[in-house]
Amino acid sequence: MTRHNPAQNVFHLALCFAVACAGDPSTTDRPETSGPLKDLPAGWVYLPRSYVDVWTGAYHDAVSGAFVSFIVGERVDEIEFWTDMQPNEPDVATTSGDVEGIPYRTVRVESPRDKMVNHLETEFGQPIEELSGFARTLPPASCPSLRVVSFRPTNGDVTWAFTAASCNASQEARVTELLFSQMRIRLQTDRPDLEEQTKRLTRAQFQGLALGTKLSDLRQMLGPPADSYRVSTDGFAVIYFVSQEHVDPARNGTLVFDRLQTVIEKELE
Repeated sequence: MTRHNPAQNVFHLALCFAVACAGDPSTTDRPETSGPLKDLPAGWVYLPRSYVDVWTGAYHDAVSGAFVSFIVGERVDEIEFWTDMQPNEPDVATTSGDVEGIPYRTVRVESPRDKMVNHLETEFGQPIEELSGFARTLPPASCPSLRVVSFRPTNGDVTWAFTAASCNASQEARVTELLFSQMRIRLQTDRPDLEEQTKRLTRAQFQGLALGTKLSDLRQMLGPPADSYRVSTDGFAVIYFVSQEHVDPARNGTLVFDRLQTVIEKELE
């Protein structure tokens, strides 16, 4: 795995790219670029995730490092998932309210990683170390609480569920601003076709990506990634598909970002 040295002077982007690919403000607040939420506060970015039946993805905040996952679809109930996991636990409390007339329910779970690990080990009858496929879904060990917020209009069938494990007060405050300061949900938006937007990279393209590149510049060059997940308490990773000559399937090219949304590591799996 290649790592970024912050002291290293990294060449940012070619001048021709800066001229040809400058962002158009009119395209930065569409479902393809900002997901199911609009008018994102400064610092927040939308991270696509692979999905089939429901629209999934995430948001990352460069100010605090907060990471918010979402699921949008019919018959989605993340609240029930967490409350059913520990039905007799006093520290699983559900409340309700509304934002500009759109009702929501929310549940806060203390020690979410411990609860998730216990649930998975019980469900599959194996220690968590052997359930490597779930490692990316676990909340960071240093995040003491998790909050699930589920919005559903009274006359609709679709639910917008957001999950955030906050590791400090700054992350908690930023998540609260994102979800509750105003109604940001696009109530009438169909999910974008991620497969149509995501393109495969060549091995040379992936290896040529410079450490120190900002996420915003990367997306202008390559388009949206195929998947994303949280890394540590304040970073994240994205995956691009990298073609192999005369071989299928493609390999995963993973880019790891720090809190400031800058590439610090890359690995071709």
